[in-house]
Amino acid sequence: MTGDNIKAKVVSANFLVYGLAHFLVDAACIGLLFSLVQRQVFSLTVMTYLFVLYNMLAFGSQVIFGFIIDTLKIPRFAAVLGLILTGTSTLIFVPLPVAGIIIAGIGNALFHIGGGIVSLNLTPRKATAPGIFVAQGALGVLVGTLLGKNGNFTAWPFLLAMTAAGVLIFLIPQPAMYQKLPEPKQKQIFNPEYILYLVLFVVAVRSLVGFAIVLPWKSDINLLVILTLSVALGKGLGGWLADKFGWKLTAVGSLIASIPLLTLGAAIPACGMIGLFLFNITMPVTLTMVSNLLPGKPGTAFGLTCAALFLGTLPAFTELQPTLNNILLIDIAIGISALALYLGLRYYFKDNGEKETLQRTALKKRKLQEEE
Repeated sequence: MTGDNIKAKVVSANFLVYGLAHFLVDAACIGLLFSLVQRQVFSLTVMTYLFVLYNMLAFGSQVIFGFIIDTLKIPRFAAVLGLILTGTSTLIFVPLPVAGIIIAGIGNALFHIGGGIVSLNLTPRKATAPGIFVAQGALGVLVGTLLGKNGNFTAWPFLLAMTAAGVLIFLIPQPAMYQKLPEPKQKQIFNPEYILYLVLFVVAVRSLVGFAIVLPWKSDINLLVILTLSVALGKGLGGWLADKFGWKLTAVGSLIASIPLLTLGAAIPACGMIGLFLFNITMPVTLTMVSNLLPGKPGTAFGLTCAALFLGTLPAFTELQPTLNNILLIDIAIGISALALYLGLRYYFKDNGEKETLQRTALKKRKLQEEE
């Protein structure tokens, strides 16, 4: 078996195991939360605060955990510990709901950092693997929401599946991590800190828009499932498309193209679905950009993007929410984020973009072979 075949098998195994684990963790956490809502354990006001607390722990704390895990270089241990804590939360949330939410948030954060570090190293400096890893979470959120709201969430299936996933994480080979990677062909000509701020701003806006946009037809379960698949596909395919056709063209172009579709999305489900597919294509690009700007600190990078996601959701839990639902403001926000991403990518590479995409490289090689 050649080295390339072995590497491909390692990548595939990690995709499968970490993707399944990501699905389980997000489904368990969201199922737990909506079970409490369905059982009316707390008032809606208290549950709103508990949702904010969960998001603060699950997303806001990731930058702290990311720094610690980068320092100790223990991503696999962090992922398994996250699975253990999440499983524990499903056991205790009925008698101890607040403790269950806190443990679920911490477990979610630890798993995401560990799995995120692995995904960023499966396709180093490229956006393909991070997109595939993160996409599984959208499906988990859908399943957890449906189980929790319908009162069908139970702990034991998740415990069994997460136990199996934790064992497999220790059995499968890891990709090379925390190694010095070759510098990109294009040299950075702008202060990386300013590029980082631009990209994190884009992430925060994406989170805010995701909470603010109103799609009344989501109450139809069939349309909700298709919508979630559209979001997951946008994240999952976004990295591959960007690596193939160029980050600037794919990421900025998809954001701009999503604006008219999301404007019509409330009235026309197909437009909303396609619009959110395009809107989410930027996710793996922004994540990989932040990681590349912080070489040797993939956990910190993953944590920063999640912190930006958390900050972006906060206005949706305030009195500003009715104002945020205005589609004109949403369009303006997307347009500003597209400009910010364009500027970030413009200064990220010396030649204002990646001219040598995978597709063009393959075409050049084929042409040279034909000439020979």
